Amino acid sequence: MSLSSSYLTVPAQRPQSSWPARSAFQALDDVADAEHLVQLYETEPYMIACVSRFLGASLRAGGGAFVVTTPAHREAIEAALDLEEICVGAASRRGQYVAVDAERTLDSLGADGNTNAAAFRHRVGKRLGELSRRWRHVRVFDETDAILWREGRHGDAAALEREWNAARRRHRFVRLSTYPTCGLSDDFARAAFARLCAGAVRVLPPQRSIGPGVLRALRAPRGAPPASTRLRGSRGRADATREAAAR
Repeated sequence: MSLSSSYLTVPAQRPQSSWPARSAFQALDDVADAEHLVQLYETEPYMIACVSRFLGASLRAGGGAFVVTTPAHREAIEAALDLEEICVGAASRRGQYVAVDAERTLDSLGADGNTNAAAFRHRVGKRLGELSRRWRHVRVFDETDAILWREGRHGDAAALEREWNAARRRHRFVRLSTYPTCGLSDDFARAAFARLCAGAVRVLPPQRSIGPGVLRALRAPRGAPPASTRLRGSRGRADATREAAAR
């Protein structure tokens, strides 16, 4: 995912207009065991701030953190954690903080267009199991579904979501997913997103500039054609993501 690193840099002085309100931060702190949280956002700094707050709370309390994201987002998240005086390097050496590349993870999970549940359990579930055994609680930030969503692969995202939900039940971790609201621009997308969030999901307070109409539409989606449940191959994902970032 080619995004400007300067655009993702976390500012030393946090602009009030783009930083999460206190209610959003409180929602990130007050989570239940094995809960799945969804955060809608419009701007990258807002998303990075929410993710760093979510992961930082676990690391400070002696818990684990597992991050599946793009290199640019990983750099920004770790910079934000550093601003909160959390030494990511030390946590990584202890095995308390684990970060993997989201696109490479997606590449390893899809084979000939089929959802590979065994590959998910080996490449993702195994790491989650190790973290859960070593640390009393684990928080996960995952961007794989959001990458598929940005590419318009709503059915693929739903198929992968089922694997994440099964892993969450097995390993009892709290998961945060973030989605840009630009992908919720029509009735079909909103209905597909509502299906994606139909499980045990709590939608957090959105970015303040997001209108209430988006949330109302998610609560009462209109009909849409059934989505595919197959994960397609990842060819062309990087090109599509670069094109989307350039628009």
